[in-house]
Amino acid sequence: MPVAIKLTLYDPKTNEVIHEHTQLFVPWKLLKKAIQVEKEIDNLDDMSDETVDAVAALVVETFGNKFTVDELDNGADLGEMFSVVNQIIAVAKNANPTHPGS
Repeated sequence: MPVAIKLTLYDPKTNEVIHEHTQLFVPWKLLKKAIQVEKEIDNLDDMSDETVDAVAALVVETFGNKFTVDELDNGADLGEMFSVVNQIIAVAKNANPTHPGS
């Protein structure tokens, strides 16, 4: 069974947990986005605003659009976000796109 990817969103004013989200799989349709994000985040010092937006969009889409990018921007912990992104990329790296009969 796959390992769950977890993300907690907090209230930025009170620091209280608003909602905890769990995703048991990364949808196949996100493989290209995950690979592209991995290429773009190799150097954190050179990350553009567009790359940060792409990372946020990938996370939101991975969790089935159960929250918005704005909610993520305001309520996600930075360290947890990197953990989530790394888990998504690890799943993409372990995907084997070869034909099953190969």
